Amino acid sequence: MAIGDYTSNVQAIEDDEKNEKADLKLSQETSEAWITPMTNFHLALESVRDSTNGLDAVPGAIPKLKSAEDTRENLARAVTGFGGVQPALEDHMKYQGELAKAVKSAHDLLLNSG
Repeated sequence: MAIGDYTSNVQAIEDDEKNEKADLKLSQETSEAWITPMTNFHLALESVRDSTNGLDAVPGAIPKLKSAEDTRENLARAVTGFGGVQPALEDHMKYQGELAKAVKSAHDLLLNSG
């Protein structure tokens, strides 16, 4: 956004306030426009997390080579270990879920405030 755009937006808001045209009420449609993408993103994260199930257990026989065993252990750690994909997705889903709850709560308060 250019500075001019910002300035004209601020000016439009100030003009509306002076002319008593400001309408800061939140509609159900606007609320859904915020909440629906958050819900969809959460569902997408769950899908990605679910697709990582089983990645820590490489199927098939691994030759008795040290490098092959190390590779299998490294893969398992990268998926489920500290800082791995699954824990990172879980943490992000928790954060995103709490953010969605906070946004929904704020929208509900605004919608019900008249």
